[in-house]
This record gives sequence, structure tokens and C-alpha cells, in this order.
Amino acid sequence: MTSPVPYERPTAPAPAPTFTPTVGATASTTTAGAYTHRTWMDEMAAVLGHITDVYKATVLMEATLVEVEAGRTQLSLVQGVSEQAMELMRHGTQFVEATDARYLPVFEAIRTVGQNEVAQDKRYHDRG
Repeated sequence: MTSPVPYERPTAPAPAPTFTPTVGATASTTTAGAYTHRTWMDEMAAVLGHITDVYKATVLMEATLVEVEAGRTQLSLVQGVSEQAMELMRHGTQFVEATDARYLPVFEAIRTVGQNEVAQDKRYHDRG
């Protein structure tokens, strides 16, 4: 494995990304403009996907640091980030499961009462 170390270090650290949340704003909406459980699930999947990418990158970084016999402090910091990413994935998954445990019985009741009047495929509007 080769180490992805740049030949020259940057003269200054990269600026931190900025993010200013807006109350009531959503990252995505359905065609009707409503924020639905499906929208929330899609956004949670995207967030958990990014956290998974961080975890995978830190595992690779750790392997590289071990290979080049990096210092204990640097290795420990990378391992700490990896552990935090894993913990975020666990909490995120538990969050989705807890939310689904509340919402899915309601969806099933609506589908049962509505029968053929309720779309069985909730993504019918996404088909191109």
C-alpha cells in the first residue's frame, strides 16, 4: 500500500466549511413540497452514507499509518475519529429504527383502511 502523503504541505490550513441552517428549510422536498417520512428517510440515508465514508476513510488511514509506523498520538487520534464515526452510525441506525417503529404502524393502518385508494408504491412519482 502506498501512502497518500502530499509532496508539499499547504502553507495555511483550509478554511472550515460554513453552514448556516435556516429554520423551516429542508434540503429536499417531494413534488408536492411536503416534508414526508420518505424524505426524512432519504436524507438520513444520505447522512449515514457520509458517516460511513468517514469511517471507511479513517480505517484506510489507520492502516496506512500503521504501515508507515506513524507516531502513537497521530494513530490514536485517527482511531478516535473512527470510533466516533462508528458510534454515530450506531446512533443513526437506532434513530431510524425508533422512528420507523412509531411511523410504520400508522402507514400500515392507513394502507389497510384506504386499500386501493392508497398508492402501494410510495415512490410512483419518482419513476422517469
